[in-house]
Amino acid sequence: MQLRMASIPDNLFTALANVERRQILFDLADEPESVNIDSPPDAIADGGNACIERHHVHLPLLDDYGFINWYPNANAIESGPRFDEIVPVLEVLAAHRKAFAATSL
Repeated sequence: MQLRMASIPDNLFTALANVERRQILFDLADEPESVNIDSPPDAIADGGNACIERHHVHLPLLDDYGFINWYPNANAIESGPRFDEIVPVLEVLAAHRKAFAATSL
């Protein structure tokens, strides 16, 4: 598969720059139906800051970019109108996740 750089939305790199946003996008790629975004147990250890940041920074940003549709009252997300544009990049990253983990990226 040849991936053309010109076809990758610029804001995808901003979205992927944060581990929390990457995980949200990978979870959605793995489960294309609506995903429950309940706070993970480790959010309790940091006083809930991860949950606050997720709801006030990460989810709104991904929703603004059109990569997800976020339903705060239902605490769920689903793929947004632009999600299909980023799936090829997510697939490449997922396929090479072990190689990326071994580097200091």
